[in-house]
Amino acid sequence: MSRTAIGLLALLALFTGCASRPLSTEPAAAPEAKAAPVAEAPVASPVATAPAVGIAPDGFPTGSSTPEGAACDLARAFIQFDAAMFKATCYQWH
Repeated sequence: MSRTAIGLLALLALFTGCASRPLSTEPAAAPEAKAAPVAEAPVASPVATAPAVGIAPDGFPTGSSTPEGAACDLARAFIQFDAAMFKATCYQWH
């Protein structure tokens, strides 16, 4: 096996925790909210939606909105020896 393939597999296993469930590009369905009683004012539901997962041309997730996307971007930077991509993935400027 080549060095790049071993590096990719090691980084993916490390950063994704060897997830046993397949990735879904669709957000999770929100649970049904019960109707508020008439005497009370309606309150906004605190249900969070899942971030959208971007898919790169190689078929793996991309982007820093999810841990899987960040791990794959880091693996791509390692494989391509791309310092700019590594910095863009690892450092966030505030």
